[in-house]
Amino acid sequence: EPCGHECSPSPMESSRAHPWRDWAEWEACYADLFALDDPTARARGVQRVATWRSRGRVPLAVESTAVLAELELSTALSEPVLCLALGMALTRLVNGVVDPMQQRARATSVQRLAAEGALPASLV
Repeated sequence: EPCGHECSPSPMESSRAHPWRDWAEWEACYADLFALDDPTARARGVQRVATWRSRGRVPLAVESTAVLAELELSTALSEPVLCLALGMALTRLVNGVVDPMQQRARATSVQRLAAEGALPASLV
């Protein structure tokens, strides 16, 4: 696992196209987005994800992380607007996780699906 997390490709994934050039670029972006004490690095990570977006589909976890980092770095938003934007970002994350799990004949609650997807109940 290059970054110490579950981000290395499986044999099936290695032939799949991703918007990042290589795993070195992936690891650099990961390090930037999670450089919690370095706003310049975090902004660089957010910009790199924006570049990936222009190349194609970005995985939900990467997109959500970048959006949350961007909102944290934002100084132009008022507090109420920032709260709304954070709520929308978290709602998008939860829905992105649970929607693919909604495969039963009758709809299952988002809370139950989120629990099955190992999401904390506080996000639902």
